[in-house]
Amino acid sequence: MAHPAQASHMPPQAQLRRAVQQALQETDGDVLVFLPGRREIAQARMLLQQAWSDDERGAPEIVPLHGALSLGEQHAALAPGAAGTRRVILATNLAESSVTLPGIRAVVDSGLAREPRFDPNTGFTRLQTVRIAQDSADQRAGRAGRVAPGLALRLWPQSQRLEPARTPEIMQAELSGVVLELAAWGSAQVPWLDAPPAGALAQAQDLLCALGALDGAGHITATGRALRALGATPRLAAAALRAPANLLALMADLLALIEARSPLRGAAARSDDLRMTLSALHAWRDRRRARGAGAWCRCRRAGGHRAVQPRLAPASGRARRRQRCARRAQRRRPAATRVPRSHRAPKRR
Repeated sequence: MAHPAQASHMPPQAQLRRAVQQALQETDGDVLVFLPGRREIAQARMLLQQAWSDDERGAPEIVPLHGALSLGEQHAALAPGAAGTRRVILATNLAESSVTLPGIRAVVDSGLAREPRFDPNTGFTRLQTVRIAQDSADQRAGRAGRVAPGLALRLWPQSQRLEPARTPEIMQAELSGVVLELAAWGSAQVPWLDAPPAGALAQAQDLLCALGALDGAGHITATGRALRALGATPRLAAAALRAPANLLALMADLLALIEARSPLRGAAARSDDLRMTLSALHAWRDRRRARGAGAWCRCRRAGGHRAVQPRLAPASGRARRRQRCARRAQRRRPAATRVPRSHRAPKRR
């Protein structure tokens, strides 16, 4: 049974620290703070830790919660806190409805979220910080009233009106992959729950025709089937399929870096310069190879009967997708242009 959560708005100039302090004073449980992303969570964590650095006895535990954390760190954030210790959980909209947090009695809502938006200038979907809708604000406030009456502090003026409901993602997404799937099925007559914009569908069809994935009648071509089999977006799959044989590995790296979250941290993570990210990826691989070679040499010096090179850690999901993309593109090449087997990277055992 849900309990009422009293919602009040704070002036825009109010600091997050002040809102958290008020929530701790007026309630007796944990505080859940909604922030748009990992960068804002790291900044808020540093700010709140400095606020209680002089008062260790009354300091709450500051706990981050977002999708980039390891599984163990996420489980620790979702578990109840130690007896007698109050927690301030800094979370993205992951905590809006996907998970259950015990002991939450107050919510501090920034009113912001990071959502995918299609950029027609670049042809790619990017995460943008946007204002949440009213239904999301109500859902967030309800997290404070799960077990008892709670408190919700909203960090935007009460005069600011929100959209009543969030916009369906299909209204903002790039649709070339959807159109290619429909062409492969043989029919575009789909009973949409939310029909996509006609302009976005037409733009996706024009792109697929330019890539050679659709013919003039809108039917899928052999090139379109090859693009669909690669598992990447049509624009990136076309780049992989048409890359020279000696650049397939580089192209697979670039596709993985474009589609996945940046592995860099700090200000470098916000840069669009792929050369920087690619250099960091190659440096990481070099260090990993050096560690593996060093462990193998130490095993030989130890005088063991079997000098076996240790296995590397399992590849990440992004790396596995990159490897599959490169292998599929290689198989779809004519025999005369395939990379000789002696030049290929060794398979992971």
